[in-house]
Amino acid sequence: MKISKLLRVNALSLFAGMLFSISIVHAEDSELVKVRESFVAAWPDVNIQGVNRTAIKGLYEVVTEERVMYYLPKTDHVIAGRMYDKNGTDLSALAIEKAAAERFTQLAKSKDKAIKVGTGPIEVIEVINLDCAYCRQMERFWKKRTDVTRYVFLDTGSADTESIQKAKLVLAAKDRSKALFEALSGKYDFSDEMPAQINDNGLQALHQQLVGEAAISGTPVYLIKGRFVNGAEVDKIEDILCDNDETKVLPTTQ
Repeated sequence: MKISKLLRVNALSLFAGMLFSISIVHAEDSELVKVRESFVAAWPDVNIQGVNRTAIKGLYEVVTEERVMYYLPKTDHVIAGRMYDKNGTDLSALAIEKAAAERFTQLAKSKDKAIKVGTGPIEVIEVINLDCAYCRQMERFWKKRTDVTRYVFLDTGSADTESIQKAKLVLAAKDRSKALFEALSGKYDFSDEMPAQINDNGLQALHQQLVGEAAISGTPVYLIKGRFVNGAEVDKIEDILCDNDETKVLPTTQ
């Protein structure tokens, strides 16, 4: 067979293989879309983030902002509970962590608006509240780490005026990382020297908007090497920081 003809045959085979793969993906996507539509029709008051397959045929994982449920489209039944595999792995917890990491990734796209702290090679995206005791505790931990660059977003939530003013003061400072440490150290707590008017160029409101869009509730929360950490889980954070395999991804249930 001539080389030119052989190349044409190989090219056609490759193209046919690509079309076949694309058709499978589209069929799978169509299946999940139908499951989502069926769930929404049966449970219209539940705001869902995603739908995935499980290892059990006909049973689907439905992810919301705060929990995971399991849906059987055939009967419209929902199971609210935890699912474990034979190794004792909490698949529900992994699904919640994966969904949170995906939401957090959207927040990370606006890291140019965050407070940058440090110059280390490992990137940490975090959301904290200046009055949160656990956030203040974790600041002492992060001060000892020279291997990270932190991008900090301030969440004031439904906080009082004083907390919002603190956030504005930090975001308006020339040296934001220094002001952040001072605020977390309690320097501005019950301060009579807090200015009545602080021009932060709208950053405090922007931070709150970004945090709200990412559906983040509770502080502190972190995204490190694509892994979501909810709370002051020092052991888990250290494990992630010390893990040199940055190609790892959270397991899926598909």
